[in-house]
Amino acid sequence: MPMKATAVRDSAGVSLAADVPSIIGKAVNCVTRQQEGVAVFSHEVLLLYFSASWSPPCRALTPMLRDAWKQVRDHFGGCAMQVVLVPLDHDEADWLDYAKDMPWLTLHPRTHREEIVRLFMHYKIAEAPRLIATDSLGQVVAENVRGTPGRGFGFGCDPMAAFEHLQALTRVKSRVSVAADVGRAATVPRTADAGAQRGA
Repeated sequence: MPMKATAVRDSAGVSLAADVPSIIGKAVNCVTRQQEGVAVFSHEVLLLYFSASWSPPCRALTPMLRDAWKQVRDHFGGCAMQVVLVPLDHDEADWLDYAKDMPWLTLHPRTHREEIVRLFMHYKIAEAPRLIATDSLGQVVAENVRGTPGRGFGFGCDPMAAFEHLQALTRVKSRVSVAADVGRAATVPRTADAGAQRGA
C-alpha cells in the first residue's frame, strides 16, 4: 500500500531540504549494488523516480524512461542525466525483480526505509509514478517531468527535447543561486563597516 505524505518536517520541526543530498548519496547501482555517493551529483540533471512495482502506470513508464536515459546519455554524455529510483515497495523480492533491468541508481526499500519516507513526505508524494528533476546541487528545477511533451518523459515525449528543457532550467537555477550568493557576500563588508563606524 502507498505511504501517506503527512508532513514535510521531522519531529524536531526542521526542514528536510538540507538532508536530501545526503539521502540521495546513499543510492546504489541497481545492477552492481555499488554506492555512487556524492558522484551522483556530478550529473547535470538528476531525476528522482518515485515508483512501485505494483503500480501499472509505473510499469508502463519505466521502460520508456529507461530508453530516454540511454538516448540522453548516448548523445550528451554519461554525466548529462542520472535517475534515482525511490521505491515505494515494502517487499524486497518485489523491488529486486522490478529494479533488476534498471540501469540507474536506487535506494533500498528496507535499508533506506526511513530515508524513503522522509523524501516521500518532503516532496508531498500523493501518487506514483512521480518524476522530480533536480540540479547537481539537489535543488528542485521541476516538480514533475512525467508525460508532458517537450518538458517531460513518457508516452509521446521526445527525451532529447525534455532533457534540453531541463538543462536550460538547471542553468537558470544555477545563475540565480550564484547571484544570490554574490549578493549575500557583498552585504557582509558593508554591514561590518557600518558597525565599525558606529563603534568609532
